[in-house]
Amino acid sequence: MMLQEAGSTRLNLNSVHVFKASDYVRHLYPVKTHDPVAEVFGRAFDDAVTFYSHLREKGSRTGGLLYKCQRHFVASFNSQTNGAFLTKEQKNEIFSKAWRMFASFSKSNIEGSKPKTVFVPLAGDVYMACQPDLYDYDSVYELKSYPLTDPPQPHVELQVRLFGLAYPEDELFAVGFAQDAKGFIRIQVLPVHRFEEPPIQGLIEFGRKYGKVVSAGYAKACIMLRTTGSTESTTFHTPPLAEYENSGVIETGRSGRFAPAGSLTEVCG
Repeated sequence: MMLQEAGSTRLNLNSVHVFKASDYVRHLYPVKTHDPVAEVFGRAFDDAVTFYSHLREKGSRTGGLLYKCQRHFVASFNSQTNGAFLTKEQKNEIFSKAWRMFASFSKSNIEGSKPKTVFVPLAGDVYMACQPDLYDYDSVYELKSYPLTDPPQPHVELQVRLFGLAYPEDELFAVGFAQDAKGFIRIQVLPVHRFEEPPIQGLIEFGRKYGKVVSAGYAKACIMLRTTGSTESTTFHTPPLAEYENSGVIETGRSGRFAPAGSLTEVCG
């Protein structure tokens, strides 16, 4: 069944499968060794960058932003570790590294804020949830708190490319932080090319097997779908997809970057 124009097909489904893009990445590239400190650091850093971007959009001064961002990071990191397995010296070293990373980030040209989750309809009963770290209305950024290779590591590249399915008209970037022998931290902003052929069938199969099953009514109430900016209603499927069964057809809003749920008159019945 080929994709059709929005509004031409009404989906009669009682439930749909929803999964995160990051879940698919971890499925293909499972973590072999867990570093609990690095994992907490990454979560706290992402949280602090989101906080920084929020304050910057409100017009806060850069100097004050860094101190607020650092305090936010420290609070987030401490709440997740509870000081259980780190000495004071180790924590001070971690906080110093985070400060240097925030300073490097603040000097970059990266702007934007944490976007709302975008649900990409892969089939009538399968949706992929995408939420990159930052979006500035023409560029998508996924931040990693560790050094990146060039091109980025396969799991990083895959995650950013999956986000590209939700942001078909924007540039895609992976962002990392490299530290030299003297402790100087340099931000890395690497462009990521889009899929030549999106792994749609693999994503659908993964979603049906591992996705969270939610009621179609709940999905309809929660889903926020990004529009292409066109004045015409279009299908949300912008990549060149091949035919597959049970294709999802939806109607996007006609204004703004996201269509409110109330305008999704053809989603999931």
